[in-house]
Amino acid sequence: MVPRTERKNLSLPSDWWAAFQAAARREGVTLSAWLGAAGRRRLDAAARRSLSQPRPMGRPPKEAR
Repeated sequence: MVPRTERKNLSLPSDWWAAFQAAARREGVTLSAWLGAAGRRRLDAAARRSLSQPRPMGRPPKEAR
């Protein structure tokens, strides 16, 4: 089972966000994926291995009742 996704409020100057968004667009990924990849690169190998897989994009399918 994939862990629940959480939302966080991050406060950074608007020019930082613009630079992050431009880099994500250049790489063809979402801003969330780009920030996640940047953060994972800063972790040591043991911490990276212990991370769960991120949820796929989009809403999860509704479960049959």
